[in-house]
Amino acid sequence: MSGAKFAVLFFVMAAALAVTAPCRADLFAAIPLDNEILRIDTATGNVTDTIAIPDWITSSQPTSIGLAYDGRQFLTLNVRRGDYDELWQFDVAFGGWFPGSILTVPDHPADMSSAITGMGMLPGDFGFNTLVAVTQHNPAYPSFIVKFEMPLFPGPPDILAINGPSVPLPADFAALSADIDPDTGELWIGGDEIGDVNTPRLLRVDMTTGEILQTLTPSGSASPIRGIGFDGGAMFVGVRDLPALANDIYEVDRTTGAVLRTITLPADKLIGGLAGGPVIPEPGAGLIAALLGANLTIVMRWRASVV
Repeated sequence: MSGAKFAVLFFVMAAALAVTAPCRADLFAAIPLDNEILRIDTATGNVTDTIAIPDWITSSQPTSIGLAYDGRQFLTLNVRRGDYDELWQFDVAFGGWFPGSILTVPDHPADMSSAITGMGMLPGDFGFNTLVAVTQHNPAYPSFIVKFEMPLFPGPPDILAINGPSVPLPADFAALSADIDPDTGELWIGGDEIGDVNTPRLLRVDMTTGEILQTLTPSGSASPIRGIGFDGGAMFVGVRDLPALANDIYEVDRTTGAVLRTITLPADKLIGGLAGGPVIPEPGAGLIAALLGANLTIVMRWRASVV
């Protein structure tokens, strides 16, 4: 193949890779009282976009809600409607909300169901992801870890089936947030260790057995951990700094719990959930066909030149 033909082929392949390359690493903070999700540049801490949550999605719900990101393109938000939770998905790359699915929340021994307070997305084979959620603590029953099978693509509303048994967390721990570290596949849960004075904790947990593998106490605030997100190998937690009446996002050292830096949001932006990661839009079918056609043309011309 001549140098010119190779250069053209290289350009075509580079174009394909550029389409799927990360645009920018971000955090997404759900602000349920304002019906919005803030997109935050983790490098600067600046809010770069505000994603409106339509009125027809939201309903009466706690300020601590679940927000998860699939690490490529789709945010997943849960809202509480009466005695069940409903999922909605937002396309970060191209915009637009997709119809919600109903979660079959776990039944406890007394046939009680608990609201979901946090969740993360566990990548699976061939794009079939697992949603890992934690449920609300109450005096009679602990928080639980629950897993749901996600569809390959957002689509018509469906009832998501539980994937395996629900796993209880310690009785003295109220789960308020959760996320999956995309680099390690580990589940981290944020919440309160219940006592005379509640103590915020970060737990690294075996999602199959519920075994506590690591416990961290983030420095810098005695406020509840309302969100966990990962971006670029770093772990972030969203807190309400009650003494200062501020809403902060901490970058936390996952070995010591030390706060490495702080991103402060406006005082009225109460964080309900956090997620993070790069945006890698999927190439459209037309673009894929064009790239394949360009490659095929180059190969055919090269074959003709050597016959």
